[in-house]
Amino acid sequence: MEISFVEADLDAVSDVDVYGFSTTVETSVTAHVFTARTPGIDNFDSVLELVDSNGVVVGVSDDIGWTANQFGDIVDPADDDTGSFLVNLSVGPGDYFLRVSTATTDIDAAANVGDGYWLVTSLDRAPAAVPEPGATVIVTLAAMGMLVRRRR
Repeated sequence: MEISFVEADLDAVSDVDVYGFSTTVETSVTAHVFTARTPGIDNFDSVLELVDSNGVVVGVSDDIGWTANQFGDIVDPADDDTGSFLVNLSVGPGDYFLRVSTATTDIDAAANVGDGYWLVTSLDRAPAAVPEPGATVIVTLAAMGMLVRRRR
C-alpha cells in the first residue's frame, strides 16, 4: 500500500489543484481532504474528484460527516465538516487524477489564509497474477512433446 500526504492551499475560487498517478493493475483508491486544520481559520468547503485520463469522473465527494462511528453524506449542513472523502474506489490500469477545488466563494488569495488543506491518499495495488507452477510445467511438457514429435 502506498500512502501520501500533501499540504496545500487554494488561491482563488477558480483554483483547482490536480494530483496524478498511474497504475498497471487493479487498484483501490482512498483519498481524504482535511479542511478544518485550524478551527475558524482554515475551513472551506472542499470538493474532491477522481477522474481518468479521458476526463471521465470516476468518483466525487463534496461533504462528509461522522455520525455514530460511520462516514456518510451530509444531510444537515450544521453537521458539515467541509472535508471530502473517497473510500476504496476500484480502478483498472491507466492514468488518474485527483482534483481538489472549492464549493464556496470565500477563498482568500493570500497563501495559507482560510484556504489551506491536507490531502491524504492511499493506493492499494492488487498483486500481479502469477501462473501456478503446475500449469507452467504442463505447457512446457506439451511444447517439448510437440518438438520431439516433429523431429521424427
